[in-house]
Amino acid sequence: MTRRLEAVTGRDLSALFDPQVVAVVGASDDPSKWGNLYAKTVLKGEHRRTVLLVNGRGTQVLGRNTYTSLLEVPVSPDLVVCVTPAGALEQVIDDGLAMGARSFVVITAGLGEEGPAGVAREQAIVGRIRGAGAVMVGPNCLGIVDTNSDLDAGGFIDLPRGNVAFFSQSGTLGCDLSLRGRAAGYGFSRFVSLGNQADLTVSELIDDAVTHEATRAIALYCEDVISGRHFVHAAARATNAGKPVVLLWAGGSEAGSRSASSHTGALAADSALIDAACRSAGIFRADSPGEMSDLLFALTRGKRSNGHRTAIVSEGGGSCTIAADLASATGLEVVPFSSELAAALVGVVRAGVRIDNPLDLGGDERPALAASTKLLAEDDGVDAVLVAGLLGWYSGDGDVDGAPQDAPESAQLEVDAAHAIAGVARQTSKPIVVSTVIPKSAAGRILTSAGVFVHREYEPPLRLLSRLADAAVGQGGLSALPAPNPPIEVTGSGYWDARELVASAGITMTAAVRVSTAEDAVEAANRIGYPVVLKNVALLHKSDRGGVKVGIDGDDALVATFREMWRIFGASDYSVEAMEPLERGVEVIIGCKQDNRFGPVVLVGIGGAFVELFQDVVLEIGPIDADRAASMFDRLRARDILRGARGRRPVDIGAAAEATAALSRISAAHPDLAELEINPLLLLPERAVGLDARLVQISNLQSREPELP
Repeated sequence: MTRRLEAVTGRDLSALFDPQVVAVVGASDDPSKWGNLYAKTVLKGEHRRTVLLVNGRGTQVLGRNTYTSLLEVPVSPDLVVCVTPAGALEQVIDDGLAMGARSFVVITAGLGEEGPAGVAREQAIVGRIRGAGAVMVGPNCLGIVDTNSDLDAGGFIDLPRGNVAFFSQSGTLGCDLSLRGRAAGYGFSRFVSLGNQADLTVSELIDDAVTHEATRAIALYCEDVISGRHFVHAAARATNAGKPVVLLWAGGSEAGSRSASSHTGALAADSALIDAACRSAGIFRADSPGEMSDLLFALTRGKRSNGHRTAIVSEGGGSCTIAADLASATGLEVVPFSSELAAALVGVVRAGVRIDNPLDLGGDERPALAASTKLLAEDDGVDAVLVAGLLGWYSGDGDVDGAPQDAPESAQLEVDAAHAIAGVARQTSKPIVVSTVIPKSAAGRILTSAGVFVHREYEPPLRLLSRLADAAVGQGGLSALPAPNPPIEVTGSGYWDARELVASAGITMTAAVRVSTAEDAVEAANRIGYPVVLKNVALLHKSDRGGVKVGIDGDDALVATFREMWRIFGASDYSVEAMEPLERGVEVIIGCKQDNRFGPVVLVGIGGAFVELFQDVVLEIGPIDADRAASMFDRLRARDILRGARGRRPVDIGAAAEATAALSRISAAHPDLAELEINPLLLLPERAVGLDARLVQISNLQSREPELP
């Protein structure tokens, strides 16, 4: 497969986003042609810049004279918009460069997306563009928009002006999000349809947006990234600059893991890897355009969350119960109020109300709803507030059948409560969300204008709170990769090379002796001391195929076991190993794999023979230190087993973290290693010891593309 050229950094994109002269090549007077559409949109900015229309026949377009070639234009274009057939693209690029063009937006399709030959053409074009110091968006894109410079080369994408930069591998999603933005009340500073990302990548666009004054938030729709580590670093810089990044990622299926050679390769699914990238950079991840829009609504209004602790308040018990159940299912924590908060709440609710989370006000209590929301939002033990129930019921403007129409006093109380809650929302960065039966009410409009997310259902506001909490604290990017070490020299099964490699990094492995006969096995066992383990180390899934026997306690039993394995597997690679006290510990897996976008990926999980059955794993992008490794173990679903559940002693998580960090450093220093793992790593109360190790070199992988360029 032909590889793409590496992404670059630090280029000047001013000619792309604020050009003084734009040439549209392929401009047409035929309304059915794309060249007509792009000519119209670019001409909307004619008050800010010179627009040149190029038409091969030289006929008028939209009442304007045209040029038959870029070589005829009277001034050098800063930006060339290419709406030409694929066969003519190279000539257009060459002519543009000859005239001094510094940027290109290539709408033209039919190149890299068509296969290796198209990728080769793209690379040749990119080579010429970069050699001239220019940049290119696309090909196969829908264009770009910069609302601050009045540049509209986005075809049919009509964006409201605002402060969100949106970079997308789907042009049509730009239309979708523009409509959502209009409805929600946020807008866009920039839009770039990425197309094939042959030259300019999403990472470089993020870098540029960090210093773009008009951009306050960044939205991304991606199906792939060209350089994953650059992507994470760029997003972390944006996060640290106070410009939140929201990512909608598509194509994260696990199909790509099916050809993996080890447990680690099979478990490191793409979606989980993207989650790891988001954690590293503090990216807010969305699962749908709706979730992305909800996050942008909150983030552009300065809403942030420090955690998952959510307070729920409602006029009715049913709303409280439903909201609490759904909140817990979404990963939010509905924890009891502190004694200080409970005492304060007693002073604002009517007598007899039980002070608890969720807080059931027990009736139509609009003043109490506003007062309690204020106390909840101000409390340090609360990260977010959900108001659930009927707020908006009386102030629905008569546009909802079944709502009361003749309760002006109640409607006024409701509007007053909405104003009070809106005032609280304006004073805090904590998210306050509302689920109400009539969101399009006078109360709902008051709340929305203050940055309160209002919705008819419970799930969207709760998912919003969960997403805000998940990305509360980023990890500041990635550690630098070390200089590569010489390739690992693998002989035989690679088991012994793997043991030697991890041991050289200070990771303790159980005592083992390589044997080839029953007599050798007995001699090794007597040297190690019974009981022992016998393995056929040439097998990956040893337990599944009868290739490992534990607890062998004597010469006769060992000889019988060895002969049975020999009968099944023949002359192979065997190991006699010390029997560790499995009953006192917990088996985990620690592993690394090389990803062609992100480099070394680190995995920890509950291990042993059932590791792929439990699927209880956590990923990070390496290399990592021991503190980050320890946090990985703390995110496992089975973490309580490691901490000492049901009277068991806690195991040595610190030793496990040190081993994981050491393994990540090995993987980072050896990019020739596709996969490296210890499974199981036995965690005991006083130490960690590896019971099995495996490495897979990229050169040894069969039936799949090499994972590194």
